[in-house]
Amino acid sequence: MKKSIGQIAFGASVGTLASRSLGFFRNVVLAAAIGTGLSADAYSVANHIPHTIFLLLGGGTIANVFMPQLVNAASSSENRFNQFGSILILLALLFGSAVSILLLLGNGVMIDVVGGDSWNEPQRRATYLLAIWCIPQIVFYVLYAVLSQILNAKGKFSAVAWLPTVNSLAVIVACIPLIASKIVLSNNPDSLAGWPTLALGMSTLGGTAAQAFILMYLLWKAGFQFVWPESLRRMGLRQSVRVGTWALISVVLYQIANLVVMTLSTQAGAKADEAGFEGHGFTSIVYARALIYFAQAVTTASVANVLLQRLSKLYREDRSSEASVELNEVLLRIGSAVIPISGILFCLGPAISLMLFSQGQTSVQAATFIGHVLSLFAIGLPPFALQAILLRPFYAKGNGLAAFYSAANIGAIWIVSALGASWFLPPQYVALGLAASFSLSYLLDIPFKLHRLKIDFHFQVSLHVKSSYARMSVACFFASVATLLLNYGLHQFPPSSIGVIALAALNFVFGSVLFLSTYHLITRGRDCSIISLLHWFRK
Repeated sequence: MKKSIGQIAFGASVGTLASRSLGFFRNVVLAAAIGTGLSADAYSVANHIPHTIFLLLGGGTIANVFMPQLVNAASSSENRFNQFGSILILLALLFGSAVSILLLLGNGVMIDVVGGDSWNEPQRRATYLLAIWCIPQIVFYVLYAVLSQILNAKGKFSAVAWLPTVNSLAVIVACIPLIASKIVLSNNPDSLAGWPTLALGMSTLGGTAAQAFILMYLLWKAGFQFVWPESLRRMGLRQSVRVGTWALISVVLYQIANLVVMTLSTQAGAKADEAGFEGHGFTSIVYARALIYFAQAVTTASVANVLLQRLSKLYREDRSSEASVELNEVLLRIGSAVIPISGILFCLGPAISLMLFSQGQTSVQAATFIGHVLSLFAIGLPPFALQAILLRPFYAKGNGLAAFYSAANIGAIWIVSALGASWFLPPQYVALGLAASFSLSYLLDIPFKLHRLKIDFHFQVSLHVKSSYARMSVACFFASVATLLLNYGLHQFPPSSIGVIALAALNFVFGSVLFLSTYHLITRGRDCSIISLLHWFRK
């Protein structure tokens, strides 16, 4: 009996859940060790520069571009698959090394651009030293991305999903002596000098490298052999270059928007700190968005990878009608997963943030602000998750142009609305505006992607899926109203009577139960219910 996408993706989704959970716990530990102020911004910027540049130069497109090519190579012969994979591994090493060297040479210039006039010399110096350790991660980012897609193309999704735990564990271990010694002060980047920089830098780079080496071993155990082809002709590289070029331009547009957000939030954070508002800079964006990425990855990433592999095979065999059926099914299941999660994060963002971050160097006020940023990000979770699904058919058919149109829409809306937030909002509220701009950009782009699917694939969202989304939206609305009323009632109690974290925990527990109960009453017995989603994963 043919397995559903849910069955295949279940093991990988569990691995993603574990690795992303540990990754978010890493952020919690980091917040306790270095706070969410200027010191945290120094580490966040240093660590996000290589990650953002990696994505800007096409790292995020590797799965979409090479997965269909690898599937096609595997359908020809195992030897051809090994040859194509070997080419990709060598190119990944060369590309990653070249980019790392260039970024190390331009490290100081990048720090000056991101920090602007709002950064003082200690913050520039701390960020510069941390970036020296973080930038070489690009080599292992690129290698990991290629190796993971070779494994996925062989139908092995679970092992890849578990590996990010290695990087998280390395950083967590490094934070333990920082928390114990309390040597790093939240708003004093000079306190990072010396062994704290060494501990954070070595653990960040070492964990990323370990992931890639372990994945290389797993690929060898799966039977992959490094085989260099006698000729590069007829290896499908021309199609990869064509699709990859459009995908690369798309990623450039996304990451330009990300860089704008990073710059605006970092500079606003420094100005807010001068006005007495702690933790209102880039780190608040990083921690809040990490939860959104966490939810999107757990609910969508593994399913999207399996869907891309399946669609590549179906389109290759000219079975477009079956591909449309599977796409509609996945749209329904992704919606039934992310819509209730989005509602809970929207209603309970501050409670979640207080439980996770209000400790160590992070104040209650800073943690609460992260929660408000999270609530605004949560509005964009459903369209953000659907973005990954709706682009898969285009990549499966080797069409990168549609991704470019989508990226142009999202990037333009995001940048314009982010600049508007920076101009019109006080610096302590700029991060809230940036989170809202993220949600707005992905939401407004959904109709454009559906229109392109109709033109290029004659695909239409089924009436069943449309009615299910309508019911889920109604259920989410009423569940949110009930939960927000409960929030208001609980906040009538003075926090000092039971403690801030205890009150936040009560709010989260009772609020989640009330939300899910209300949501279940409206969706029960339907394909869009949470129970139906669990059955889809298991049966």
